[in-house]
Amino acid sequence: MANLQTNVPLINTAFVDKNGNVTEAWFLFLIQLWRRTGGSGGDTGGITLDDVLSLESTFGVSVSDTGSPLTAEVTFTRPQAESNLAEMIFAPVNGSSAAGGGIVDQTFSSGTGFTPGVTTSLTLSNSFANASQLWVFFDGTFQGDDQYSLSGTTLTFTSAIPVGVSKVYVKGLR
Repeated sequence: MANLQTNVPLINTAFVDKNGNVTEAWFLFLIQLWRRTGGSGGDTGGITLDDVLSLESTFGVSVSDTGSPLTAEVTFTRPQAESNLAEMIFAPVNGSSAAGGGIVDQTFSSGTGFTPGVTTSLTLSNSFANASQLWVFFDGTFQGDDQYSLSGTTLTFTSAIPVGVSKVYVKGLR
């Protein structure tokens, strides 16, 4: 899908379309995020209908007249649900607007940004409040937050970046 990078919507991908419906890229991302945070047990392979329906019930999403969950209009049933969804997608911004407030992408390449089998830390160009505001991928493979730590702008891995990895992608919420 052209508007996804390693299964995370690109920074310019709208959350809702002109009709107020959640876009496909964000809907698929929310399903994946929901599954990673304990929303579904078992297999983490493909997305199932149960995943879609469970996610819809979690956020109070109603299926549109077409019956397609990918064109669902977001209708929050509890006042708190809207703020919870917003906080899950966009981290709260503390401080001035100069401090950030968006999604930041950074890519490190083998040979210039790191040495596979040797490098255990990367220096980020932006600071983040904590490691939970980051998604890290080795060649598109997600790295769990138990695989790295963050101190200032230094991202430190529990072991060296594996031999064979050509790109490390870091996506962060500021």
